[in-house]
Amino acid sequence: MTSVVKQQADTLAWTYNIMFDLKLLPSRKLIKFNQQLPFFKWYYPFDTDEDRLPNPFLPLLAIKSLQTRRCAVYVHVPFCETICSFCPFTRGTYSSETEIQNYVAALPLEIDLKRRFVGRCKVDVIFVGGGIPSLLSPHQIESLGAAIHSNFDTRSLKEFTFESEVKSVTRGKLEAMHSIGVNRVSFGAQTFSDSYRKIFSLDASVAQVVNAAKLINERFDYTNVDMIYGMAGQTPKDLYQDAREALNLQTTTVDFYPLNNLAAQTRMHRTMRAVGLQHLPATERVQHRIRLDEFLRAQGYAPINGYSYSLAVGSQREVVQHSPKFYYHDVVYGYHDDAIIGYGSSALTQLPGYNLYNAADRADYVSRLLDKQILPFEAFAIPDCP
Repeated sequence: MTSVVKQQADTLAWTYNIMFDLKLLPSRKLIKFNQQLPFFKWYYPFDTDEDRLPNPFLPLLAIKSLQTRRCAVYVHVPFCETICSFCPFTRGTYSSETEIQNYVAALPLEIDLKRRFVGRCKVDVIFVGGGIPSLLSPHQIESLGAAIHSNFDTRSLKEFTFESEVKSVTRGKLEAMHSIGVNRVSFGAQTFSDSYRKIFSLDASVAQVVNAAKLINERFDYTNVDMIYGMAGQTPKDLYQDAREALNLQTTTVDFYPLNNLAAQTRMHRTMRAVGLQHLPATERVQHRIRLDEFLRAQGYAPINGYSYSLAVGSQREVVQHSPKFYYHDVVYGYHDDAIIGYGSSALTQLPGYNLYNAADRADYVSRLLDKQILPFEAFAIPDCP
């Protein structure tokens, strides 16, 4: 490592030390890789200012007919009632129902404007994420579904996921989701530990999590719950208890995600330090991943991708089983000629050779669509993956 590069690395590490107290200085004598690196889980290839297109419409103008291996539609609903301290996604609280209504009114405009370029293309997968999409009313859910189905060819749709939050789940909303073709509902439990739920600012009770799971399982055949592991101070006993509670919800699949310490909010780290919790070394986080895999397999589960588990099919132990599938995951991490068309504030559109990013600011997104009828995005050219 040259002196200049080392100085830059030390400066970056010092910045993260101040923010998160993660002790990242490369000069420390640690086990190799046994530290939290500044960046990980970054989408490849990287976007740079040099790749920004002066005319963001060039990728759309270049489309004669959208010919891709698979096509996914992503719709972002950025509203939350409260902000979880671990969440790295674009979201925020809202001041009134009018704010949500204006946003929902802007989404069909964006869908219609983009259709002029991409056409009524065939869609394999739809994912409505957030934020909390289940904050929408049944009527708003139905309106969104109508806009999607009228602008895309959904006759061969394999998967339609709608993310939900347990406090906002109602039978009426689940019926509205079902009526527009949703066939997979995912919700977050994250942890069943009272102490970690407090640290994460999860204000739903465990009873509400259990009740929501019951309602969702009753209406949909494919359900999923999200869990987090690898938190500061988490012991193997804590890990196994969370896994048991998650399996007790009897969802089709259970996702276990390692806590992204560097994307979480500063207040989460401050709270952890205040109660004396120390961040786990990277080797211990890897051990937690191994413990989870062995525990879940012992309970009759098998992985369907790098994060998700479902009941094992057959008696043979497989590295990854292929049923049930999470198709949206396959497209996001799929081939270079897969496409994702994103709608809503901060949504990403991935077309062969290009990334398009919608305006992250909700007010700007809504204003540019409702007041000016223009698409609110910027575009980057991306090189072919080697």
